[in-house]
Amino acid sequence: MGYRTHGPLNGFSVGLGIAHGRAIAGQIGTQDLAKIGVFGPVVNQGARLESMTRQFDVSIIVDEATAEAVRKHLPTSVASVRKLAHVRPKGMDIPVVVYELVSGDADVSPHYLQFESALEHIVSGNWDEAMNLLETTPDDGPGNFLIQQIRECGGAPPVDWDGAFSLTRK
Repeated sequence: MGYRTHGPLNGFSVGLGIAHGRAIAGQIGTQDLAKIGVFGPVVNQGARLESMTRQFDVSIIVDEATAEAVRKHLPTSVASVRKLAHVRPKGMDIPVVVYELVSGDADVSPHYLQFESALEHIVSGNWDEAMNLLETTPDDGPGNFLIQQIRECGGAPPVDWDGAFSLTRK
């Protein structure tokens, strides 16, 4: 998965979605049958991010707020983030930018920079150049995801393209 070759996240295969924000925690139910839980849009977003790990074939996906916290508070020797895409999760109207959380000692090769360039071309609507870059990178879950999205759109951005792919499944 991703650009990991060794380190503490190597081989980690559980999908985890992390969203940062305010939520409500509380107990619902009766005294005999109670459930403790958290509620709110950020909880829903975290669940959507978790399901995206299978679509992108990565272990951990985080939202923009979490990515910013990682960049601000963690040394790159511990962890870093890799921008994956602009997406509109199924059932949500507002696009979000999603990131992969990677181990600090992940192998960040020239292919990583090529992926970032391809993603910039996708967002700006230059899909031919994006495909040229993606098809010459090593087999990679996020790259394969972007190629699949472009192909599903017929190889060209829709007329109302806003830089985000609308996901059709949770």
